[in-house]
Amino acid sequence: MPELKSLFLTSLPRCAVIRRFDKHPDLMALLHKLAEPVQSQKPYGDVVFKGLLLTFFGKLLSLLELGEPSKAPLTLHQVVSYCSLNFQSELSLERLEEELHLSRYYISHLFNHKLHIRFNDYVNALRIAEACRLLRSTDTSITEICAKVGFSTLRTFNRSFIKQMGVVPSEYRAARRAEAKKDAEAKGGSHA
Repeated sequence: MPELKSLFLTSLPRCAVIRRFDKHPDLMALLHKLAEPVQSQKPYGDVVFKGLLLTFFGKLLSLLELGEPSKAPLTLHQVVSYCSLNFQSELSLERLEEELHLSRYYISHLFNHKLHIRFNDYVNALRIAEACRLLRSTDTSITEICAKVGFSTLRTFNRSFIKQMGVVPSEYRAARRAEAKKDAEAKGGSHA
């Protein structure tokens, strides 16, 4: 998004994670809106989508403390990019050490001191974000979602989900479906 390019050339978030994202209803509402098919917003669906995306990032960035980009080394960007592309598979410091030819201790240090989050917590946050998307937008079983996002056991998935979202996956899905139904009824009523 070119509108944000200059911002990211001069600053970066000091911490890449927003805890309890669900406590920000305006951001959650924008995410739900972004998840709707663009085709339903014809004839200017792409413009509406870009507007929603800019609004989302504007609100999101207001929650983050921004700092100098030079304080986040290129190596950290490489590690974070690798995690973003591979979080659904088995991901460990040992694997990153092997794949990126960096010391696992250095990688751990980067996460702790630059992102202020433990490596495993960061990976789990990526996995839970994807799980939330799947819970909202698909009927895939929770067990299948668990495996799809990279958790090895349902117990670990549930524990991580509760830690990050405050509810178990089934409660999250039910609440989002209830919200979607309520929104659909409100839209249906407003057109009448």
